Amino acid sequence: LIGGSRRNKSISLAVASTFDLPIADGYCDCVMSVFAPYSIDEIKRVLKSDGKFIRAYPLEKHLMGLKSVIYDKPYLNDVDRSVPDGFELMCRDEIGDVISLDNNSDIEALFEMTPYYYKTGSKDQSKVRSLSSLKTEIQFGLDVYRKL
Repeated sequence: LIGGSRRNKSISLAVASTFDLPIADGYCDCVMSVFAPYSIDEIKRVLKSDGKFIRAYPLEKHLMGLKSVIYDKPYLNDVDRSVPDGFELMCRDEIGDVISLDNNSDIEALFEMTPYYYKTGSKDQSKVRSLSSLKTEIQFGLDVYRKL
């Protein structure tokens, strides 16, 4: 992204917290959160009236195959499907499949992009490093809200 912004002066980047966005009130037509924490108050603040908030989030069985390797007792994800105050739900979709990874570098790359990587001790991380293949569920929700 940074390289692209150097080549194309019409691209602007900012590094900031999602809990204190460096964006003017009512500036955005749309805000998106993809598998990330967010502040609904900040989203409301920066969205224009009638603006859209798109949220992608893991569902109960997302990456269960990976978690079954890491943990002795794998757990389902908690999912919050409530509609945030000040918004109406325009649409909701749930998407799922099973993926097969057939080499350790892809398995480790997947593992390292999850919060499990940062919460898992070296003993359990070594279980992932020893894998040559992995089948795991991918399951996520996609909600589109309109600011009231």
